Amino acid sequence: QDYDFAPEWPVRDFVRGTLRLNGWADAWADIFAEVGTASDARLQEIADQLLAENAYDEGEPDRVILCVDLKAAKAGTTVWHKSYVMNAWGDARGTAMARLVSIPVALAVEAVLAREIPAGVSAAPSDPRLVERWLDTHAFKATEEWVGDVRFVMYALPPAAAVNMATPAGVRFGPDITLLGYTLTGDTFPAGDIIPLTLFWQTNRPLATRYKIFLHLVTADGTLVTQRDSEPGGGLALTTTWPPGETVIDNHGLLLPPGTPPGRYTLLLGLYDLADPAARLEYVTPAGERGDALPLATITVP
Repeated sequence: QDYDFAPEWPVRDFVRGTLRLNGWADAWADIFAEVGTASDARLQEIADQLLAENAYDEGEPDRVILCVDLKAAKAGTTVWHKSYVMNAWGDARGTAMARLVSIPVALAVEAVLAREIPAGVSAAPSDPRLVERWLDTHAFKATEEWVGDVRFVMYALPPAAAVNMATPAGVRFGPDITLLGYTLTGDTFPAGDIIPLTLFWQTNRPLATRYKIFLHLVTADGTLVTQRDSEPGGGLALTTTWPPGETVIDNHGLLLPPGTPPGRYTLLLGLYDLADPAARLEYVTPAGERGDALPLATITVP
C-alpha cells in the first residue's frame, strides 16, 4: 500500500531491504543495545568512535550496489522477468551516495514545489507520468515492450545527466532543424550494454510535423546491428512543441544486443516524418556533405 500499486496488479511477493555485513541486527548489536538509554555525551562518544573507525580515507571511493528483480505473471505463466544490478563508485564528481540520493531528492523537492506530490515523507511517487518524466530527463530510454496492456521500459542510468554539449555539430536537417551537437559518454561499450547519447537540437521556426529520431548501429558493409526509433525526450518533447531558438536536450539509449561480435561499428542518426517513415529529412553538414543518415560516431565493442 505504501507504494500505491494499482488494484489490477496483485502483488504476490514484495521484498525491499538493505544488506549489511552479517545483517543489521548482528552488525550493530552493540550499538542497538546502548543507544536507547545512552546519555547525550555517550551518544557523541559513540558517533566520534564510529567516524574514526569507519570514515573513508582521503581519495577512497564509496560504493553503492542496487539489485532490482521484477517478474510479472499472468494465469500462472511468467510473461516478463528481468533483473538489473547497479554498481556505482564514488569518483571525482562526488560520492556515489551523494549522486544517487541528491538527484532524486532534488527532483522530489521540485515536484513538491510544483504541487505534483504532497510534502512529507513517502515511499515512492506513484504517478507514472511523473516518474517517466524524471527518467526521460535524467536517464536514457533504450527499450519499450508491451505485454498486453502493460508497458515495460528499460533505461540506462548515467553517472550524471549530460547538460553540456561535448561535440559541436551544426548539422541542418531539412529547412528548419539543426543538430547543434551531442554528448556521448564513450566510444567503447560491451555487448549487452546501453549506449547513452544526448542530442542538442534547435529549430528556427515552429514545426507543424512530428518527427521521429532513429539511431542505427551498422557494420562496415552497412548491415544493421541494432536500432531505436523514438520521438524526442522519450515522447515527451515532441518536435511540434519545440520553442524556436531554444536548445532542446534530448536523451536516447541504444541497446547493444548480447552476443554482438567484437569490432568497430558506425552510429547513424536521422529524422523522419512520424506519419511517413520513408520520408527522411535530408541533412547538410557545415562541410556540405548530404544524406539522410548522419554518421555520428564510431562505436567499438571489445
